[in-house]
Amino acid sequence: IVVVRKIPNNSEKVYGDDFCRLIGFLLGDGWLVNNAGKRKNWQICMAKSNREEVDREYARLFEEVFGVRPKLEKGGKWYYCYSKDVWKKLDALGLNKPAVEKEVPDWVFKLSEGEKLAFLAGLIDADGAISRSGTGYVAVIEVASKELAEGIKALCVQLGLSCSNIYVRGRTLKAPCSKEPRKRTFYQVKIGSLNRLAPYLVKGREIAEKCR
Repeated sequence: IVVVRKIPNNSEKVYGDDFCRLIGFLLGDGWLVNNAGKRKNWQICMAKSNREEVDREYARLFEEVFGVRPKLEKGGKWYYCYSKDVWKKLDALGLNKPAVEKEVPDWVFKLSEGEKLAFLAGLIDADGAISRSGTGYVAVIEVASKELAEGIKALCVQLGLSCSNIYVRGRTLKAPCSKEPRKRTFYQVKIGSLNRLAPYLVKGREIAEKCR
């Protein structure tokens, strides 16, 4: 069943759990390019994961939702496609921001519980990992934006998910389309209650399902 819900500005609509899962993933590992007058116009990109099943699932989901199949660029570092219509939809949904300025869009906080969990799972598949913590497991999300980390924590609180404080650390990292590695500040959030996220996850789904 597809649940259609208008977002606050009434210009676009959100289409159920899969749409929200894809948006969460694109917020974490996607970016928009629009160089007016150049070949790379209205370009949507997704970083290549180190997990083949994640790449396969989100390429499939992107095509299912938007009707366009992302292609792997020749260097094998990211997926891309061109679509003015899709680009404008993602821009309207708040995804057209550099990594250090990303945030959880306001409309996400007004979604259903299932859609919010799906959105978080997409973020975990993009920027997170399932890690052991004591006798159990947690999802660890690490992002370059303090505002995004704060939004993730706020969303967890709203959903009643166990969540850590925000930890800060420096890392030297090379972005997919950068020429040189750069030292950057990252913000980390750890999320428990994985059994509630398990139905939406690709990474670590089997582990998450055992966390009762």
